[in-house]
Amino acid sequence: MHFSSDSVAAPAQPAQSQSCSGSLPKYCCAILSSADGDDSLLVELRDPKAAAAAGKLTCFGGKREADEPPLACVLRELAEELGGWQPERMPTRSIDLYVHDELIAWFYDAQGPGRDVPIDYEPGREGIWIAEADLLRDPRLSEWHEVVLQARRNGELRADFPPRVL
Repeated sequence: MHFSSDSVAAPAQPAQSQSCSGSLPKYCCAILSSADGDDSLLVELRDPKAAAAAGKLTCFGGKREADEPPLACVLRELAEELGGWQPERMPTRSIDLYVHDELIAWFYDAQGPGRDVPIDYEPGREGIWIAEADLLRDPRLSEWHEVVLQARRNGELRADFPPRVL
C-alpha cells in the first residue's frame, strides 16, 4: 500500500485507522529495491565516525531543507549520496515514521540502480545490497529503520518508535 501523492494531506485510510499529521517531516529517505526481482535492498553503511547512526545500516536520505518539498528532498539526497544517480521512476511515499508520536520522516519506495551501475558514493558512505530478511536480522540495522522495514513488511503506512504495545 502506498500514499498516492507527495502532498501534505494525510492518506484517506492510514494504517490501523490512526490519523496522520498534515505536517511535513524533518527527514526523507528512500527504500531502494533491487530491479533483479529478488528481495534485496540497497542500504547505506554509515561511517563509524558519522554524527548520527555511526556504523549503522540505514536507508539513503536525509534532512529536508527549509521549504523543500519532501519528494524534492529525497531526490536531492539520492543524487548527493549516490553520485548523481536518480531513480528511473518517481519514488512513492510508503511509510511515515513517528518517534514518540512525533512525525520524523517520510520513507519512499523506489527501484535502486542496477548492481552493475557504477556508483560514486558520497565520502563516508558505502552501499550494500542485502536481502531484506537478512537486513532485519543484522545488528547493524538502525532501530528507526528496523521499525520502518517491519511496518513495510506488514503493509502498514505508519511506523512507530519505540514500537507500540497493543
